[in-house]
Amino acid sequence: MHPSQSPAPGMAVISVLLIVALIAGLATALMTRQNTVLHSVQNEQYRLRNYWLLRGEINHVQARLRHISHRQPVVRLGGDWSSSGQSRPITLDNGIPARLYTLITDEQSKYNLTNLVERGQIQPKEVSAFLRLCALLGVPPAQAELISQRVISSLIDDQAPDTAPPHKQTGTHSVVSSPSHPVQAKAPHHRAPRLRVLHDLTAVPGVQAATLARLQPYVTVLPERTWINANTASPVVIAAWVPGLSLEQAKALLKSRDQGTWFINHGDIIQRLNMPQLPSHEVLLGITSSWFHVQALVQSAQGISQIQALIHHDIRQQRTQLMWLREGV
Repeated sequence: MHPSQSPAPGMAVISVLLIVALIAGLATALMTRQNTVLHSVQNEQYRLRNYWLLRGEINHVQARLRHISHRQPVVRLGGDWSSSGQSRPITLDNGIPARLYTLITDEQSKYNLTNLVERGQIQPKEVSAFLRLCALLGVPPAQAELISQRVISSLIDDQAPDTAPPHKQTGTHSVVSSPSHPVQAKAPHHRAPRLRVLHDLTAVPGVQAATLARLQPYVTVLPERTWINANTASPVVIAAWVPGLSLEQAKALLKSRDQGTWFINHGDIIQRLNMPQLPSHEVLLGITSSWFHVQALVQSAQGISQIQALIHHDIRQQRTQLMWLREGV
């Protein structure tokens, strides 16, 4: 082609098409990025809206516990404090229908791992009780030992003798350890971070998720030592907690309770236990509770949001306090 000649028409068309394609690609990329940003902003708006909705539900539960305890201090299964998986329809601010679920659990119906240590000292009888509970639940002894040692290591240096919270009820109790599950009460060499929930044990090497799932309905971690509420505890927890009580005896003891004959005081528990060889001060069972776990969940076409909380209700001062709050499952 002579230098003075113009480019062929076909080359000009190809150049225009390339430029158009480049511009279209850039526009598509910008629109995709914009849509991603908008979607992210919308998701954050949904999360914040659901968070404050569920946070309000937690506040409602706190007020409810405070109100009920004025007229019904005894905490029992099926009482007014409870709401086992109750749900109600709601409408979100954008008109989308949804359902709000609330589940309240009495944490003093469970064995409290914090009981393993008191005032910086390992409690062999408590360790024995926990190992007995694990045996009744079919938890392998090695798994039970790993858990107890991890809990002890997190508590042994955390509780100074002058500042450790006292047990909710005076006296100590003795649980007879079986030969196959001897008490292991030696202090660990290294201190570990204090647990807040049972799920934190998933970070312990050797502790299996299946073991924690088996313990979940029967074991808790609370900020202070507690007694077991005889009106809400399961037979397996009572059997592990009361010295010399078999699982069959615990089931028989709680049969009348579950038919509506609730324990009215500590003396009533002692009488119905019918174990004269056992000193009453060693039966650390009560009829009230101060610790409750709340699970609130909102479900809509936009997804599911959940909050879990631990609430402490001070019976004497009639005051509730939110101890911790967690988003997600």
